[in-house]
Amino acid sequence: MNAVGRFFYRPSFSHKMYAGYSKIDYTFGLQKFGANTVCKVFETLDSMPNLMNPYTGVSECTVSESTVTILMAVDGTSPSFHVQLTSFGAWTAPASNKIDGNLKSFTTTILKADDDKKKAVMAIGGTAAGQSNTPASDLAVVAARTLINVMDVGMVDFTVTSKNMDFGSGQVAIVSWPYYYNPCVGMVRCELYDVTAKKPLEQLYCKMLWDHTMMIMGPAKAAVKTKAFNIRVYGVNMVYYATAKEFGFGLTNYTTWETSKQLLEYKAAPDAAKAGSW
Repeated sequence: MNAVGRFFYRPSFSHKMYAGYSKIDYTFGLQKFGANTVCKVFETLDSMPNLMNPYTGVSECTVSESTVTILMAVDGTSPSFHVQLTSFGAWTAPASNKIDGNLKSFTTTILKADDDKKKAVMAIGGTAAGQSNTPASDLAVVAARTLINVMDVGMVDFTVTSKNMDFGSGQVAIVSWPYYYNPCVGMVRCELYDVTAKKPLEQLYCKMLWDHTMMIMGPAKAAVKTKAFNIRVYGVNMVYYATAKEFGFGLTNYTTWETSKQLLEYKAAPDAAKAGSW
């Protein structure tokens, strides 16, 4: 529960909605999403957001602390979309919280979760699939970058030291990028790099899982625990920012990620102090 992740949900009810006049708001207990939260709405695919198909029936998604509000852009009777939140930090709400929801049309509240039987229970901390775990925090990560000027295409280098696990073919790194980077980061390629010999050791398969979150597969020859290794990400679109935020860098094994989407180790690494400009 100390890592940066993704939260998504699908509104569930059946009632007439009006384009431009109906709002759906959900309040998620004591979870504070933060000012930098990115909210997007997607079509639904197998109980998940379909990241290839943004939903066009919503004109506005706003986040205010614990409350997410959707303004409909089309008439309808039942929501058929997923709302996705990223870049909001760790999940901090207690398990005792419940989710409160309302449907408002014009100025009138039409539907309301006004008793506990109608309220969904919040996600909880734990080790089972779907729960928010707390990864070990004794991972050491330092981020550095080249070509920092806006509109450059440069490289970000992560120096990583794990006390507990090797980084090999059975492991993956999950990297969350600060919200001011492009959602897809760039046309990237990744490699394991030897900073002493100044040469690449192995090309690594990497891909974006969702906005601002990247998976990097481990190398065939493992980088052993307790010794620093370097992962370089090339092709990053550099952007302007006034205040530097943090990368989130996590390690886990592939089986754990595929079954529960949980990390085993995690550390935040500050970005460069400021962006450059031409």
